[in-house]
Amino acid sequence: MNRIRLTFSLALSFGMFTVAYGQETLPARVNGGTTINQLQPAVATVAAAQIGKRPLKHYDYELWKSIQSQQLARDGKWVVYGIAPAEGDGTLFIRSTAGATEYKIPRGRTPQLTPDSRFVVFSIAPLFAESEKARKDKKPALPSALGILDLTTGKTETIEKVRRFTLASEGSRWLAYQLEKPVAPPAPTGGGAGGGGKDQPPAGRQGRRPAGAPQGTGAGTLGVAPSQPVGADLILFHLELGVKISVPDVTDFVWHKSGERLAYVVDGKDETRNGLVVWDIQDKVTKIGDRATYSGITWDESGQQLVFVRTPKAASATPPRPAGEGGETPRTSALWHWKVGEAKARELVTEKTPGVPTGWQLAETGQVRFSKDGSYLNLALAPKPSPKPKDPVDPINVDIWATGDGLLQTMQKLRSTVKPSYPARLSLKSGKLTVLSGPDQPTVLVGDGTRRWALGRDAKPYQQLTSWDQGYDDIYLVDIETAERKRVLTKQGALALLSPSEKYLLWWSQEQKTWLCRETGGERVVNLGAKIPHPLWNEDDDHPAPPPTYGSAGWTEGDKSVLLYDKFDLWEVNPENGDVRQVTGGRKAGLTFRLNRLGFDPEKPTVPTNKPLLFSVTDQTSKAEGYWRATSLREGRPTQIVMDDCSFGPPIKARDAETVLFTRERFDAFPDLWLAPSISKLTEAVKITDANPQQKDFVWGKSELMEYTTGDGQKLPAVLTLPDNFDPNKKYPLMVYIYERMADQLHNYVRPGVGTSINVSRYVSNGYIVLRPDITYRTGYPGESALKCVIPAVQEVLRRGYVDAQRIGIQGHSWGAYEITYLITRSNLFRAVEAGAAVSDMVSAYGGIRYESGMSRAFQYERTQSRIGGPPWTDPLKYIENSPIFWVDKVQTPYLSIHNDADGAVPWTQGIEFFSAMRRLGKEAFMFNYNGEGHGLTNRENMKHWTVHMAEFFDHYLLNTARPEWMQKGVPYAERGVRDLRTLYTRPEEKK
Repeated sequence: MNRIRLTFSLALSFGMFTVAYGQETLPARVNGGTTINQLQPAVATVAAAQIGKRPLKHYDYELWKSIQSQQLARDGKWVVYGIAPAEGDGTLFIRSTAGATEYKIPRGRTPQLTPDSRFVVFSIAPLFAESEKARKDKKPALPSALGILDLTTGKTETIEKVRRFTLASEGSRWLAYQLEKPVAPPAPTGGGAGGGGKDQPPAGRQGRRPAGAPQGTGAGTLGVAPSQPVGADLILFHLELGVKISVPDVTDFVWHKSGERLAYVVDGKDETRNGLVVWDIQDKVTKIGDRATYSGITWDESGQQLVFVRTPKAASATPPRPAGEGGETPRTSALWHWKVGEAKARELVTEKTPGVPTGWQLAETGQVRFSKDGSYLNLALAPKPSPKPKDPVDPINVDIWATGDGLLQTMQKLRSTVKPSYPARLSLKSGKLTVLSGPDQPTVLVGDGTRRWALGRDAKPYQQLTSWDQGYDDIYLVDIETAERKRVLTKQGALALLSPSEKYLLWWSQEQKTWLCRETGGERVVNLGAKIPHPLWNEDDDHPAPPPTYGSAGWTEGDKSVLLYDKFDLWEVNPENGDVRQVTGGRKAGLTFRLNRLGFDPEKPTVPTNKPLLFSVTDQTSKAEGYWRATSLREGRPTQIVMDDCSFGPPIKARDAETVLFTRERFDAFPDLWLAPSISKLTEAVKITDANPQQKDFVWGKSELMEYTTGDGQKLPAVLTLPDNFDPNKKYPLMVYIYERMADQLHNYVRPGVGTSINVSRYVSNGYIVLRPDITYRTGYPGESALKCVIPAVQEVLRRGYVDAQRIGIQGHSWGAYEITYLITRSNLFRAVEAGAAVSDMVSAYGGIRYESGMSRAFQYERTQSRIGGPPWTDPLKYIENSPIFWVDKVQTPYLSIHNDADGAVPWTQGIEFFSAMRRLGKEAFMFNYNGEGHGLTNRENMKHWTVHMAEFFDHYLLNTARPEWMQKGVPYAERGVRDLRTLYTRPEEKK
């Protein structure tokens, strides 16, 4: 691989695209639905390719990197991306798509390209080792630096200790950034301490201050007395001229997207300077607000208007005393408005504004937004907090549960921290304020493009049903001009939405299992699926609830038609009469077509009818993926661009060019970046990254689909992953991983690393075969369903003759862990198992709480994943039959589990129940509880600890390694967590 530094050229080039890491190109697609395995090893003899390869060790995980922040310049001439390890320092890459120029920025991240594609602005992180040391020493986080790369000259400028930076999304000239803390002022020059003085360009730079730049200081000059201000220095940097202007004591700043105007707040010791300021880069600086606290600063689409929330500051540093105790009246916020050309902003909405309900005020949360045309404001109001009594009672910490409550106390507790707010709409022309909702009214969501109608949703009549059924809403049609509302749907349990032009209401009917629509001004309902000859509901869904829809691809312009999916195809439907037209033809070939919005105008929510359309396509039999293209929505069927035995990542297109960037991956191929001249020329794409070249040094594997027959005679797929040094004459240990359907993960690349579940790459590299079977379910018998799928899948692998039947393990987490815990009460097929966060007692789990949401767990058993289909008092035998705790005496398999005491999904008492029963019966079991962790591990040190111990457990039973001490003797409470694992995560050369 070529290591490219800064700027130089390579000789190899294909048209406009340069191959930096070899000439690997996408394969062509052959006819008949087959694919070419371009990513297969070039050497046919596997044994020869394995010379020098070794298994993965825990210390090898740090070698693997990920690709981040990939983007294309608007003109398609530059591609930017970062490559970084899970722990350590990454690198930012900026490379030309038309030549071999490449820049490498150590520790660069969060890149932003200017719209003119001339500059890249990015942050530079501190050294990882230094940051970790500061964290461990409990010191403040180390500051980042700012980097600016001029792509025309190759010069990079670095500014240290930058708190924040921002470019206007459509502006290319000015960059605004804020320093971590004010720099010490130099000796006054000309203007003195209050100053202003002359507006000089920064020392050592050429150029002059552009007209209209903020008055006050040159770069690095505060212009105020050397006292600590509240804000920090804001630097305005003209990227092309190289001019810097410093504005002291800035607390907030917001660009208009054009980059023509900047609003910023000054809050320092000099009261005469404090307030809200607007800088028009073509004109002047206007102070539009005095000393106050400002928030919610928002520009309209055109940049001609600005709104903000202003809250008066206290007259002194002494905090105000509560009202009623001789103190001042609490300060309230107001919404202010400013227009270009006005000298000052004007107050727009206060608690006394006509239309604001008595006792209400501006909500503390909720952003104020302009409508698309700038004529209205969407804002949020809220009741004022109730005044505190003069002699309050000290509250007792008690929750009182009542069966009549709509929400359980646990849900109420979580929601009590969220202050309610209600939408309102203000006409800037008439000044009319319309409140659209309230505490006892439907929730209303108003979008920036809303014209007249919005949807209201009222869930209160059905709150209790969320515990054991699902969420429902009464749907209202709300006139945003008058706030009048009309209920149009009752107990709606699925999608309901307005068409882009608000002409139609579209909803999914769970009862009829179809899409229905009606005009917003009418009553007639049209069944949009009546003339489609295939189900619009998920044909494969096996939950005891109405099946979900495959979804919609959106509407065409003017609401002329709506686009609906079945399992394979896209249909265009006339909402007036339900007439249909088939857009794609995938069902017969087993190809699923889904519309990709690549190249769509982001300002238009509709699907164009006269432009080429791109489809992501999946072969449901082979799991091959690719892209197909249609000339237009109504002109012929899509034709293939590319199909391959891999998984394609979402493509990124340059906004003003045809250049396309995408990823492709397989189990044996990391999702590197590929670059193509256009979407129609994807087969001409070249790979431009090689993020993990070290993979070639390790034993890896290859995934393939395997078909097996369930105990009920159903044909299902499974993913079988074999080591790439696989010898069919050997006997391998088998590791099984289960959840529900796994075949869609056939092409997923598994980066070596730590986690909560097994890392497939690590286990395959260390001599295991890994099986991941699909599982389907019969309502009332989830455990038996898993048994009838998993055991036959394992038997199919055993039939092939290369797996040792005495060395089979299985691992799963959450639902997969429940299935495993059930399996070992019915089968002795497995030598060892790990089941993390498993339910073992469905009776007690039914009445448990999901503490992360506060919800009852009952709905899972009656309607969703646990698939019993009813409560324990109507189906008691099903609950007992499917609960491993009642059959724990049958277990003869060593059992490892992780169940953390802050698990918000499955109460960790479920793990304790099963462990305690195993202990009572004298059976071998181990349970790890990482204090304070939730359903899955998030702390990386805990992940490292668990990954080692789970590997030791399975390696002991399936690879015949020595029994580790923690399994031999246990770990006393006083010695928990003190085992030193650093040697296992330290490379041999680093130990010397």
